[in-house]
Amino acid sequence: KGILGGVRVERRLVHGWTMRRLPLDEWGRPETGRALAAASGEDRAGFATARLTVTEPADTFLALPGFCKGFVWVGDTLLGRYWEAGPQTTLYLPAPLLRAGENTLTVLELERFGDRLALLDGPELGPAEEYVETFD
Repeated sequence: KGILGGVRVERRLVHGWTMRRLPLDEWGRPETGRALAAASGEDRAGFATARLTVTEPADTFLALPGFCKGFVWVGDTLLGRYWEAGPQTTLYLPAPLLRAGENTLTVLELERFGDRLALLDGPELGPAEEYVETFD
């Protein structure tokens, strides 16, 4: 299993890239993910976990300031993927994915860890862009 030939992007061979092994078969174990505080600022891929205590579940938006690109799970459910390039910088976290008490958030960061997660009342969708359609 794996790459058996040259890696190409749009028919051109790609050179100078690095492949890293991540323990995906063990990712659900609590010891696999480091605490988010221990992982912040690291310029490498890996898992981090955060514990979130909720008194009453409600819809919210998850922000990942300082993170670059990756995936987020709430418990065993994949919430979504994020990328600092945007356009949106938050993930919608619906109330049914949260339970009263402690919840576990797992982050698979592919490039650089941020220092915190933030829960917001509304989405951050990036700057507004003007759409102009022209007809010839």
